[in-house]
Amino acid sequence: MNRKIKVAQFGLGPIGQSSVRLLADRKNFEIVAGIDIQPSLAGKILGEACGLPGLKAKIYPSFEEMWKKVKPDVVVHTAGSRAKISFEQCKPMLLKGLAVVSSCEELLFPAHRAPRESVAMDKLCQKSGGRILGTGVNPG
Repeated sequence: MNRKIKVAQFGLGPIGQSSVRLLADRKNFEIVAGIDIQPSLAGKILGEACGLPGLKAKIYPSFEEMWKKVKPDVVVHTAGSRAKISFEQCKPMLLKGLAVVSSCEELLFPAHRAPRESVAMDKLCQKSGGRILGTGVNPG
């Protein structure tokens, strides 16, 4: 694959900022957007928020706002620890058929902590072509 994988970062706390810095070091990824609900970050430059002056991607207040302007291939989700909340945050991404990688520890084995949501996520992904992977990171 010669094309870079376009990545958006959802959540710009300590784990999210670390993810951005790690992704920025990889030649096969292009960071195209940041997403965070913190009002003071909306409209800012992602590189400034993460200490990467060369990164010019914009920070959006929501996935929906970002989607109007930018179409990533993958979203890295680092905004929650609970499966139910994280699923709701990731649902719009999955509906678009995107791949989502989440640091939510309960998404590592979602059927254990949130069985209903796990079934709903599976059905949604089968229907939309979306994919979600929980990596389980805590504490950040």
